Amino acid sequence: FPSAFQDVMVCQAPALNENMLQAMRQKWSKGEYPLCHWEQEAVDTIVDTHILRPDILDQSRFCQQVSRINASLCAARYPEAKQVRVVYLEMESLVARLLGTSLGDDQSLMYRIFFDANLRPHILDHLAGVRGCWKTAAVNGPVLGRTGSAGTVFFWLADDKGRRCPLRLTTSGPGAVLEYKDTQIPLQPQDLCQALSTGQLIPSLFTVYTSLTLEHGLRCYGGIFLADYLPAMIKGVLAACSQAGVPIPTWTEHNPLAALPLTVQLNTADGLVPAGSVELMAAGGLTRAHLHSMATLSIAHVLPASLVSWYQEYIPMDQRPAGWEKELARLAEHWQGVVVCPESETC
Repeated sequence: FPSAFQDVMVCQAPALNENMLQAMRQKWSKGEYPLCHWEQEAVDTIVDTHILRPDILDQSRFCQQVSRINASLCAARYPEAKQVRVVYLEMESLVARLLGTSLGDDQSLMYRIFFDANLRPHILDHLAGVRGCWKTAAVNGPVLGRTGSAGTVFFWLADDKGRRCPLRLTTSGPGAVLEYKDTQIPLQPQDLCQALSTGQLIPSLFTVYTSLTLEHGLRCYGGIFLADYLPAMIKGVLAACSQAGVPIPTWTEHNPLAALPLTVQLNTADGLVPAGSVELMAAGGLTRAHLHSMATLSIAHVLPASLVSWYQEYIPMDQRPAGWEKELARLAEHWQGVVVCPESETC
């Protein structure tokens, strides 16, 4: 996308078009983004086979394109598991539709969270400060700036440029209101439904995962941040319900960490690198034998790859102890995942 779209939410972004893709390719050819031989081949395959297709370019929104592109890439990543089809959905749109039902049922969990004058204060208190939720400043606090760090209460507002704007909750007037600058949306079922249907409101991470997990019983998995904030969200909601005397949703605790990016590495001339979409495309995907091998792995087998990269990214050089490179190398040796090679090169 052109730089003008850098602040636009994915769910609000217009569709990619062929001109954008060709402009990107021109930058590659001019060396603005240096790619080695196998990277260039993999990227060309992704663009030509999975993106430059009528069924992709005919979509009106980027998120619709992404759903189809990801499904196509997934099939290429697992060429020996053709009977398995993975469906990619935009979770904000899915939850917006689910809320259309929940907001009409005063016994639903989401209805109680938003509108129950007894439960809502406990929710606001227990979830304050949890990643993906809000800080206390977002509740009856000062006007929030678009790029502040106070989070947002229940939803994000999409402005006329498709940018994400935080909402504060004010309860000092005759009724609860979600506000951003001059925009006010009453915290009422019909007003929320209307704003969700037009795309003016976008469900926040808290609203998305509370709806999917505690209201609809789904298990959600993700990266290291989700593995931290999702249990905190759920425990906060359960504690608030208990304190308010509201029926507590059924929940079975589990480990929500999905560690596939830590499980596979590509063997390159510069050593092992984590295998993302480009790397897996270069390797021709994962075989059935790879999948069987991965099924036997535990987090302990693959976590060293993450610890090494995180240490290098987040610990400043002047804070690293003597011998840190050798210690990281020793730690990396304990990684026991799957190694794949670019098809165009010999490992």
